[in-house]
Amino acid sequence: MSEHRRVRQHDSQAKLPGVLWTVLILGGMITMLSACLFGVDNFRLHCVQVASLALLIALVLVAIAEIDHPFQGSVHLYPNGFERARATFTLIP
Repeated sequence: MSEHRRVRQHDSQAKLPGVLWTVLILGGMITMLSACLFGVDNFRLHCVQVASLALLIALVLVAIAEIDHPFQGSVHLYPNGFERARATFTLIP
C-alpha cells in the first residue's frame, strides 16, 4: 500500500518540461499555419510554410537532444529517488 501511495505522490508532482511545452505549443501553431497555407500559389507564403516546417523539425530535434541527456541540461533527473532508495536499503538489516 505504501509503495502505491508513494508512486501516486510522485506522479502527482511530475511536470512536463518546458522544452516539451514549447514543442507542443509551437508545433500546434505551425501545424495549423501549414494547413492554412497548403496549396497557396504565392511563393512567399510557400517559403513561410517551408521555414515553419523546418523550425518544427528543429524544435523536435532539440527536445530529443534534451531528453537524451538525463543528467544535464534543462530536462534532468534529480537524485531524490536514488537517495531515498539508498536510505531505505541502509535501514534493512
